[in-house]
Amino acid sequence: MNEESFHLITSFLDSELKVKALLTLLELIKHLSCPKSHVMASVVTPPLFKILASEDTEGLELSLEIICELSSDADIRSSLVSMGIISKLVPIFTEGNFVECCLKTLRNLSDMEEAVVRITRTDRCLASVAEYLDTGSPTEREHAVVILLAICSCSAEDCLLVMKEGVIPALVDLSVNGTEEAKSCSTKLLHLLRDMRRSDQFTNSRSQEVAATGTVGCSQQLSSQAAGVKVVQVFPKKAEHLLKAPVTHAVLRTGEVCWSW
Repeated sequence: MNEESFHLITSFLDSELKVKALLTLLELIKHLSCPKSHVMASVVTPPLFKILASEDTEGLELSLEIICELSSDADIRSSLVSMGIISKLVPIFTEGNFVECCLKTLRNLSDMEEAVVRITRTDRCLASVAEYLDTGSPTEREHAVVILLAICSCSAEDCLLVMKEGVIPALVDLSVNGTEEAKSCSTKLLHLLRDMRRSDQFTNSRSQEVAATGTVGCSQQLSSQAAGVKVVQVFPKKAEHLLKAPVTHAVLRTGEVCWSW
């Protein structure tokens, strides 16, 4: 289909034929083998975003389904993210509405660094994803763990943000009771978080050793390149109170799986 056809269909989104127009768009996009990204971004997406931002519940679900379909196309994802799709989804799924569709869209987008940045920085977004990791349906939990794995694969700082949401017990449970993909992803994420935490503990231990020796000279900065975690500058015999406290040891058990922290 050409651009004029999409213009014609979207022109009905402000009329009583809105639902039929949305259904037509959804079917067309599902069956387009190679959707034109510039047409989707400039013609189709803006009126859909308008529906998401309105109190119009009639077209909300269909609009979300269309956006979810678009988010599966690598050429369109960047436009969706730059146009602010993540901030528009958050008020919807944080209220418990159309959660699976919203999480699937975030999952499709999460292989983009820009999307990861927005997920972690948009108010309530990361916290809500972590919540559905624990309380969602099997499919919602799967979407959530894939999103969190993508986030933690970016940097140690992102790992720390995820750990602050208290996801470890839910990940351990999911590694046993989730879907096959959820089990695999949760296990990978647990290994990633555990390795990062142990590396952080090693960094703290080395920092304490340096502080205890009373080394003379300028301030020395220790860092863990593997974990990407920077430690505060150490001033001899004056910085013990700035160092992180040792991480307590814990063992989490679920079924036959045991994770040591």
